[in-house]
Amino acid sequence: SAQLDFTPRGENLAVQHAGFSAAVSVDGKVFVWGDSAHGCLGLGHVQVCFMPRTIPALAKYVVHQVAAGGAHCLAVTRGGEGGERRVFGWGLGKFGQLGTGKRIRHMMPVEIEGLRHECITSVVAAGSFSGFLSSNGAVWMCGCGWDGQLGLGDRDGRLLPEMVTNFNALDPPLEDVSRHNGTADVQSSVADDDDDQ
Repeated sequence: SAQLDFTPRGENLAVQHAGFSAAVSVDGKVFVWGDSAHGCLGLGHVQVCFMPRTIPALAKYVVHQVAAGGAHCLAVTRGGEGGERRVFGWGLGKFGQLGTGKRIRHMMPVEIEGLRHECITSVVAAGSFSGFLSSNGAVWMCGCGWDGQLGLGDRDGRLLPEMVTNFNALDPPLEDVSRHNGTADVQSSVADDDDDQ
C-alpha cells in the first residue's frame, strides 16, 4: 500500500511515498524526510534528509493534510481567520501537477492561487498529477492526463486545476478523492449497503 498510518510519540502522521515521506502532526506541522530530488521535500535544496524536518516556509500555517506524489507534495491548511484554507505545492512540476500554470519545479512550497477561493478540504498527489476536493464536493485536477486520469474528457494535461464537471449535481456530494497505482479514485460519502466491509 502507498499509505501507512502510525502514531509515534503522540504525533499523528501519514507516510505517503516510498522515496520520501511527508507527514503532518495533530497540531498542523509538516514533517519531511528522505530523497529530496526535484525539491520534493520543500526545503530549498536537493540533499537527502535522514531525519524528519519541518518545512520553514510552512511554519506560519496550520496544515490540515499533506499528500506526496512521485516527486511533488501538496498541503492544505486548516481555515484560519475568515476560515480561508490555502493550498500549497512543491517539487517537480514538469507535467503541471503543482497547479501553478507553469511546468517548473519549486524547491519550496508555493500557493496554488487558482484554488484560493474554492475551500479545498482534501488533496491527493499521484505520480504526475494532483487532485483537490472542495467542501461542496467539487473535484479539481491538474497535471498529466495521458490516460484520462484527470477525468476531464480527454488525454490533455492541465497546468492549472480544472473542475471535473461530472460531480456537480452528485447528492450526497463527494467526501474524499484518492489515487491508487497512479490513477485517481473518488469515494462517495454514503456507502452502498451491498458492499462487503
